[in-house]
Amino acid sequence: MFAFIRATRKRAFIWARTEARRIWLRGDRVHCPICGGAFRRFIHYEGGTQNRCPRCFSRSRHRLMFLYMASQTDLLCRGDVLHFAAEPGLERHFRARSHGRYVTADLRNDVDVRADLTRLPFAPDSFDAVICSHILEHVPNDHAALRELFRVLRAGGRAMILVPLDPDRERTVEDPSATGPRERRERFGQSDHVRMYGTDFPARLSSAGFEVKEVKAADLADAKTIARYDLDEFDIVFICTKP
Repeated sequence: MFAFIRATRKRAFIWARTEARRIWLRGDRVHCPICGGAFRRFIHYEGGTQNRCPRCFSRSRHRLMFLYMASQTDLLCRGDVLHFAAEPGLERHFRARSHGRYVTADLRNDVDVRADLTRLPFAPDSFDAVICSHILEHVPNDHAALRELFRVLRAGGRAMILVPLDPDRERTVEDPSATGPRERRERFGQSDHVRMYGTDFPARLSSAGFEVKEVKAADLADAKTIARYDLDEFDIVFICTKP
């Protein structure tokens, strides 16, 4: 009973804080293409950047993925999609509008299918698309994960993959002996990351069998739209197509 009361109070507090932020940030300078919200700015996040939507909590990389899917594919309304660690705004959009099969997966329990990315419980050629954003840097054997993504995609299917990437680093750095949170934070940028990807990441994707294309904000939108959606020019969506 007490646990239920505490959980209810926590949900009420989060709701009240979110509503207060929405009211405080009302405006028309930035827009979220995922939820349709309009604000004078987004929520400050990590280092003072104005990044997260007060309504659906999307970050710039999520808005970039949405923009790609909306302008370059029909996945937002049809197609079978597998979505790892689904972002709340994108998940709500898919569940409300998609006429295809939409499956969320993660190691957590609050998903459609609880699954390990390196051992997926799906038959080959099950999906038209996979969304995998900022997951692989947590996976010790990312080669096995990429092989699984390739396996469950249909021919012509696309995996939309994003990772933290250091553009000044030519080679990906990983060390299985680095297990302490402090060492991982110093070497890989976050305490639960197991590597820092470099500019050789597309070659790692290709080695799994994918045809790889890099998509940035400037490839999809003009400067005015980039500012309106508060996109990050350094975000890259790797579009990985199964031949």
